[in-house]
Amino acid sequence: MPVIGRYAGPRYVQIGKNLLPSSMIFGGSAFLFFIWLTDWKVTNKYIPLYGKKYAEIKRDHLIELHGLKDVEAGREE
Repeated sequence: MPVIGRYAGPRYVQIGKNLLPSSMIFGGSAFLFFIWLTDWKVTNKYIPLYGKKYAEIKRDHLIELHGLKDVEAGREE
């Protein structure tokens, strides 16, 4: 267990405090990149501008099923 004690001093605590904001920004950016990369619809539909893609896909699907006139009139069901 002497290895743990080696990195538990006040110097390393201060280094950790200094690295924390950068690490959080890096982790958050990596998480957002992962969501974008996987195209996860559950979360991406709430991202402004990017989420419109799913509404357009849904509308195109409804037009294929019911026709343009019915979709524009609001009779999708």
